[in-house]
Amino acid sequence: VDGARADGVRQAAAIDIGEHLLTAPLERARVAVERLAWVRTAQVTRMLPSTVEIEVTPRRPLLTVETATRAWQVDGDAVVIDGGRVKGAPVVQVAERAVPDLGGAIEDQAVRDAVAIHTRLPAWLREQVAAYRVARARDVWLRLRVREGDGRSGRASTVDVRFGSAKDLALKAEVLRVLLPQAVEQGRDLDVRAPANPVVVGARDADSGSG
Repeated sequence: VDGARADGVRQAAAIDIGEHLLTAPLERARVAVERLAWVRTAQVTRMLPSTVEIEVTPRRPLLTVETATRAWQVDGDAVVIDGGRVKGAPVVQVAERAVPDLGGAIEDQAVRDAVAIHTRLPAWLREQVAAYRVARARDVWLRLRVREGDGRSGRASTVDVRFGSAKDLALKAEVLRVLLPQAVEQGRDLDVRAPANPVVVGARDADSGSG
């Protein structure tokens, strides 16, 4: 890392220039650096004759968690890395909920469901997700932007999918592969919470179901 992040690592490690190499508190420095919100792991080692090396593995922003008033960047563990949006990534749209301080993991099960679904979706489907909406735990909606015709040059249609939880994810994805053309053609939405019995519905019908 470089720039402001490198400065933040040095400040967190708190190892002074000129400090004796053999007595420098490496474990304390490692723990302190790993408290930085964007750091997944840190390794601190002595490099003779007079250097302390800090190697950092950063967390990668995956999704934006957004309420009506604020937005946060989260990684695949639902850890809050920073404020603001993740460029080019889907948004997890939620009601006002308690979001932890930077570096904390979101405990809200509905948000964790959306993160789990996104990380496990096959690439062809994940690339079409514009947003997630979480009504409650185990009830995640996907807003898909489905390209018609020849890939990116075709017109994009919006299909809302009531996905439920991450359970049976592979089967739900395969059902969507089959049903999405029909949903686009008819201008309808989909409910795949029970993938053995999927339903092509309108948005109002999908929202009235249970599960």
